[in-house]
Formats: sequence, C-alpha cells, structure tokens
Amino acid sequence: MNTILKDNKYYLGIFLSIFLIYFSIKNFSYLSFVEYLTNLESSYILYSIIILIFVVYIRTIRWGYLFKNQPNRNILYKAQFIGYFGNNVLPLRLGELLRAFYVGEKENKSKSKVIGTIVLERIFDLFGCGFLFLIIINTTLFDVLASEYIYAIILINIISIALVCFALTLKYEIKEKTNSSIKKIIKDVIIGISNIRKDNLLPVILTTIVIWLLYALEVYFVQSAFNLNLSIIQCIIILLISSISMMIPAMPGNFGTFESSVIYTLSLFNIVDNFGFSFILHIVSYIPYTFIGFMYFLEDFNYKNMRNIIN
Repeated sequence: MNTILKDNKYYLGIFLSIFLIYFSIKNFSYLSFVEYLTNLESSYILYSIIILIFVVYIRTIRWGYLFKNQPNRNILYKAQFIGYFGNNVLPLRLGELLRAFYVGEKENKSKSKVIGTIVLERIFDLFGCGFLFLIIINTTLFDVLASEYIYAIILINIISIALVCFALTLKYEIKEKTNSSIKKIIKDVIIGISNIRKDNLLPVILTTIVIWLLYALEVYFVQSAFNLNLSIIQCIIILLISSISMMIPAMPGNFGTFESSVIYTLSLFNIVDNFGFSFILHIVSYIPYTFIGFMYFLEDFNYKNMRNIIN
C-alpha cells in the first residue's frame, strides 16, 4: 500500500477524477434530477441490473475457457464479483489481483498464471469493443464521433486482434533454473496468457460478443428508464466512449471519467445531461457489483494470506 501511495499515477488519477467530477456536475440541476427520478420507469433499472448480473455469469463461462484446466465455475463467479468490489474501492484496479489471489487460493493455482488469464480476458474485451465498432461503422450516427475516438477504436480493434493472434502463437522460454522471482512471475503470467487453445477460440469469441451486446442492451434499458428515446446504435456509442474512458487512470470506481465521457457522448446527440443520467448509469452497475463482491469477500476470502498474493 505504501508503494501505491508513492505512485504518481495514483495522485494523477485522483486529480483527474476530481476535475472530471466537477465537469460532470457543473450543469447539474437538482430540480431536473428530482423530476426525472419522479418519472423514472424503475422496471427498466431492474432489467438493467438483472442483465449485469447475468453478464457476470457469461464472463465466468468465458474465463473458464482461458484456463488449461477449468477451475470450479462457482469459484470463478465469486472471483468476478470480488474483482469488481476491489476495483470499485481500491486504487489502480487492484481488484484484478484480488480475484487472481482468490482463484489461486481456492484452486491451488499459481496466482501469476491466473493473472495471465485475466490479461487475456481483457484482450478479448478489446475485441468486443472492436466488434461493436464494426456495428456502428456503416450507420449515419458514425459521423457524430470525433476523429480521435474513431482512431482510438480502430487502434483498439487492431491491437485486440494482434494480441489474440500473439497469445495463440506465443512461445516464450525462460530458463527454469533462475533465482529471479521477477522472471518466474513474468514466465507464469505469459503461460497464463498462452493458455488459450484454438478449439476454445470460437466459444470465447462468441461469449465475448454476447457480453458486449448485453452491455449495450443494459445502456439501452437505463436510457429507456429516462425516456431519452436513444437508439441502440446511440447506446453502443455511449458504451464505446465510456469504455475507452475507463482506460484512463482514475480514482476507484472510475468516478469522474465515466460520467464525463457519458455527458460528452450525450452532447453529440444534442442532449444536455443536467439530470444525472450518467450518474444513474454508473451506479446501476457500481452498487450491485460492489455490494455482492463485498459479501463474497467477507464470506469466503482468505485476506490473512494476502501478503503471499504472488507465488
């Protein structure tokens, strides 16, 4: 923790989040917020939460394909929520380490190899963003995207395909007899990344597509609760830009970066978010994921052995 507090990225993320939170609330209208909440169709919010919980189950199935020997699915399911809980309350996305530690402890696996599968999982998420980009590229709404976002999404698409190909053909050798623990960790992480097999590639790609389509549907349901009358393509654009923003260093939970990206995207559709849509869209996932993850963390997490998180 001391190392984290000395990391300049930690303070940069906090400063950036505070600035973007200010940007997000400067036009906020309490009266508009109350009016929208009064007329909010809560059933759509419930549908959104159900979708998000179901997405975690689909992510669990996909994650299992990324192991050489699939762990217990229930353990992977709990680990996903514990990871979300950690990312939402701890800096620098330490939730990824929490879930790697949890799976490693429960399944007696190398934590660093589990981290490798998490890295691979994020690579396929980039592929998911690229897939959504291909959906919107032939629509008239594609023209509302600023050129920097277009270039970013194209780059994400190229990088994701390249990294998947790299993972499939990865051959990396490090001498077994070494006293360097860093080399051992790097080797284990790379082994974890290279676990993907060609016969598992199709189900991983299909589940990735389902995951990101469900994310778009979740955004669509939340906007339906506000009666914004956005199309599914507009919801995909919101999802893409907010996903890119979450790659920016920020405070736990991506507060500030997420809201500002949604507000910016709505402005492309000539909608001024002075009524808290970006905030509601954020907490629809933040509260359930954090609460459920915290419950699993208290119930089943061996936090006393956290000092041995990498072995």
